[in-house]
Amino acid sequence: MPYVLPSEVSYLGFPETESVFYQKLAEKRLLTFRPQGQKLLTSDQINFYSQQKQKRKERGPFIICVDTSGSMEGLPEQIAKVLCFAILKMASRQNRKCFLISFSIGIKTLNLHDLANSLDEVIKFLNMSFHGGTDVTPAMMATLNMLETNDYKDADVLMVSDFVMFEIRDEVVKKIRRQQEKDTHFHSLTISRLANPEIIRHFDNNWLYHPEDRGIVRQMVQDLQALAS
Repeated sequence: MPYVLPSEVSYLGFPETESVFYQKLAEKRLLTFRPQGQKLLTSDQINFYSQQKQKRKERGPFIICVDTSGSMEGLPEQIAKVLCFAILKMASRQNRKCFLISFSIGIKTLNLHDLANSLDEVIKFLNMSFHGGTDVTPAMMATLNMLETNDYKDADVLMVSDFVMFEIRDEVVKKIRRQQEKDTHFHSLTISRLANPEIIRHFDNNWLYHPEDRGIVRQMVQDLQALAS
């Protein structure tokens, strides 16, 4: 499974070269590499902890929520979107459906039944940003509603954010718990040093990254193997 080289991702770090990345992406000219024998790591750059589940599900669809609020503006949002695209590429190779949610106070959604032929839609979607306040409730409610549908009842959920936000409402937490009892896995990926721990604790698996650390993109690429298992 090839992944985009960090040197290619660096195009996203500057407004004047961002278009180069997307042009190479659309033309399938991004340089990639294929990792060998990698596993989830714990290091100074990343802390990982997991509440183990007894039952493992077969590979199913994804629901991905990407925070594009004002607190994510700049490098954190760029990192989040590159990671999101890498996950979508992985899901495409595994013929997994994906439902994308971009959120701030409001949400935008994209239902991807045919990822392999939806590249233009994905790029357009990932170019969107809200840059307003943050309210996780609409994104989480949209996620919970999709989990009640036939297409996404067996989905894994990933939320990518700095988690600088207020707590999730009790009624929403109760619905999350009911889904977790059905063996739905909720993953959080935090790009911040300021995440609200009261939000993080509601997820089954949690990755924490610091956007200013060197090698963050390379480390995230390595850790994507955990979501594929």
